[in-house]
Amino acid sequence: GDLAFGDRRMNGVEPHRRNTGMVFQNYALWPHLSVAANVAYGLDVRAVPAPERRERVREALRTVLDNLVHRLEVAPPIVALIDSPDRLREYSGHDAHADFLVHDLLPALRRGLPLEDTADSRCLMGASFGAVASLHAAWRHPGVFGRLLLQSGSFAFSELGEHRRGPVFDPVVRFVNQFRADPGRPAERIYMSCGIYESLIYENRSLLPLLREHGIDVRYDEARDAHNWENWRDRLRSGFSWLFPGPLWMVYE
Repeated sequence: GDLAFGDRRMNGVEPHRRNTGMVFQNYALWPHLSVAANVAYGLDVRAVPAPERRERVREALRTVLDNLVHRLEVAPPIVALIDSPDRLREYSGHDAHADFLVHDLLPALRRGLPLEDTADSRCLMGASFGAVASLHAAWRHPGVFGRLLLQSGSFAFSELGEHRRGPVFDPVVRFVNQFRADPGRPAERIYMSCGIYESLIYENRSLLPLLREHGIDVRYDEARDAHNWENWRDRLRSGFSWLFPGPLWMVYE
């Protein structure tokens, strides 16, 4: 048989010259990199220039949301993608990062874009440590963000004694322990998702009754998946369309 990419027959092309690659679905991510950096990893390995790499990453991430908007499943959003030079520190429940979102990023967006400037129209989204950062920022600044989308949150905590997840989780555990003791009302609606093969599935499940006890409208989805980009991509439709439903869902029987 023949192996073809589009109209090009690849049988005689050496594998490293086929301009493609494959990774297994599980354990396909570098945990120390952001979502954008993981998407860009293959381009980086191929020495694609940084400006082109950034634009191709933005285009790939835009496509997911653009498809949802085109199908009328979500309201057209204004999305700000941010990255951190020190993700494991700044996304672990870091006060300065939360303050940056509220006091620097949000005012900059207000100045340059036609925002619907209400809490219900604002949402923080994050996966893994990004979910911790999103929950922490909304908790530190209640009333600013009305919606949260938290995927595979690294919500480690300790009930008795010390946790066993290593020093990188120390600030996460301190924050989550504080949050569990006094959750307040960080948002009105929260969408959470987690893969059943993730090591922090118990911690994600344990947040549900706590949030609901405080009157927060929560939707929680589990998938037969792990801690990876494909899991987060596949749950984005459910989460975003529940938080910000488009005209497709505005049908009542």
